[in-house]
Amino acid sequence: MKPAVWAAVCGAVRDELDVRLILDYLLRCRQQGTIQGIVFSTWQGELEKEPGIERLLETNDVIIVKTRSIDQAVGNLQANVVNYWRQALQLQRALEVIPADAIVLKTRTDRAMPPTRRLIEMLADEDPLPLVSNVKKQENLNGFPEVFEHQVAAFRPRTNRVFQFTDFAFMGYSRDLRKMLHFNQSGFLFSRFLNANMLFFIVTFVQDYPIIKDYERRIKYEALIPELDRYTSAGGIKFPEFLERFYAVYLGILTTHFRIGTISPKSLGQVGMPIAFSDFFHGTHAHHLGHSRLGTLINSSEVLKDFVEQPIESVDTTTQAVLRRMHGADASTFERASSHEVADLKAFTEDKNFSKESWLLDGRAIPAHQASVYSTSMAYKFPGISEEEQAELWSICSDVSSTDKVLLEFWLAHGILPADTPAYLSSGAKDGMALSILVMMRLLRKNYLDENDVEETLRVNNTQAKLGRQHRGGNIQMTCYVLNRVLYLQEIGETIPEELDLQVAYYLRRYMSGAKSDEVQTALYRHPEQLPQLFDELIAHSIEINKPVVHRRVIELALELTGKRKYWDLLEPLFTADEKLVRGVYEYSVKHDLLIQE
Repeated sequence: MKPAVWAAVCGAVRDELDVRLILDYLLRCRQQGTIQGIVFSTWQGELEKEPGIERLLETNDVIIVKTRSIDQAVGNLQANVVNYWRQALQLQRALEVIPADAIVLKTRTDRAMPPTRRLIEMLADEDPLPLVSNVKKQENLNGFPEVFEHQVAAFRPRTNRVFQFTDFAFMGYSRDLRKMLHFNQSGFLFSRFLNANMLFFIVTFVQDYPIIKDYERRIKYEALIPELDRYTSAGGIKFPEFLERFYAVYLGILTTHFRIGTISPKSLGQVGMPIAFSDFFHGTHAHHLGHSRLGTLINSSEVLKDFVEQPIESVDTTTQAVLRRMHGADASTFERASSHEVADLKAFTEDKNFSKESWLLDGRAIPAHQASVYSTSMAYKFPGISEEEQAELWSICSDVSSTDKVLLEFWLAHGILPADTPAYLSSGAKDGMALSILVMMRLLRKNYLDENDVEETLRVNNTQAKLGRQHRGGNIQMTCYVLNRVLYLQEIGETIPEELDLQVAYYLRRYMSGAKSDEVQTALYRHPEQLPQLFDELIAHSIEINKPVVHRRVIELALELTGKRKYWDLLEPLFTADEKLVRGVYEYSVKHDLLIQE
């Protein structure tokens, strides 16, 4: 019993005529029993442009799937990735309402009639999409990993821009097409940007065939398209070993996993024999291989089948080597370039007969091992201390799991100057140590930080304070470094971001009522001259209600925001014996004019 066949029409409603033509054709196919169902998958708002089409779809019992546009969600990612995601998302939504065991003919709303007709014609075959396992046995390509269960029918793959098919329409079992849907960023996966036509097909094979990613990383195939056409048309048959192995893999994947359709059968003649490996880089064999500026087109499965099945003794030595790799493939066949192959690629870049253009993107070899010698010390050079102290501090840092407190204590004990302080405290600040962030903010406001430390300190300040606000945590040091960020932005004339405004409100409310918090926040933003009076009132009130902790914290806030010495005089006696580190940070800040403004 043959499986059901469903058509998934995906795309925007750009041209009413095109949309009506493809739907009319598929509805007639459904009426004749060639296909059993149709899904129209588009964006929300598209069918509203042509309401008559939507009514006709509903009348003719076509399933309509509308998906919210992804444009806002993806922001300004590379257009090629977004174009693929648009198409893939619409196909995914269509597959959700199609039987899981169906054959799915994926087509689109425009420019897809010729390949759609050819796919429909394929359905007349007894087995239009053979099992990959059967094809592997038939063609003696047993070493190739099976990614699809059945072949996928598609058109015009290229041999330079590998896996670039003409993707207006293709067809496969639902479970195989679902494997072609990927929503990762191809620029991260391949180290280069690939177009949407390629992304439907290439990502599916990368995990089982690592050599594919290596090809994309190493080869500037755009430069080789005209060069290999010239080279092979003139009789050139020598290729780098890596390319021979790669194309043995690529042509094997096309042979086993794809049924390459022919959009215009009348344009093809009889495949001439023998078929050389070099033929795949220029137009030949009665248009079964056709040169284009985007790479040589493979216009039929017939030319692949004849290439794989031909007697090995009938072809040149390079073609023999490629065929032997295909038929004798094992796990190593699909791996990345070896050091020997990388050296060979580099050597070929000097062969101007092969190519006059620069085509090797990455000539680095993967080393088998590294020398074990440790010749130059990685010890960090801390400024402002002697060689002996350097060695002592580095030894301590090497033996502890976290250096944050060690460095803070060392910095205090040795009275490191403000200009040298970032080297000791920046890592602790980046780890979220509140005291270190506070000192770094005080240094920032006094212009002791370089550009990188300024950026990192402000980033960490916001990140840690935001987490504290969201999780209802935080302490007085966090509050003070949040307020320092406000003071810094005011000093450089920048507006207060919404998130920082929320942080200020949250942290002030930890130490005073909502009404007083609002007063202090307003004064901070608009009337800083009012802050001393407000804090004096808050300090007096804290004494009146006998809240020593609040009393202490309000004094710390007053000192941070006003820089008045009178608040330091109030605060200094309040430090306890257990607060040696906190006291030291404040005393250091006062001594080096980081805190007292008058």
